Amino acid sequence: MREQCESGTSILFYSTDVAELVNMADRVVVLHDGQIRAHLDGAEITESRIVAESVGARREQDLG
Repeated sequence: MREQCESGTSILFYSTDVAELVNMADRVVVLHDGQIRAHLDGAEITESRIVAESVGARREQDLG
């Protein structure tokens, strides 16, 4: 998939595996209650941020 992306191909990839998203994605859209909760790019794509957004936390600080 990386080779395809480097040659200019876009890939839409769906996963519920957060670690997989962190390692594979350049951009992540997080849904919560059927609505787009966040658009994450680059350094914003972290496991804690994806989980926080997917459970409806207002900010990363809401995790504790």
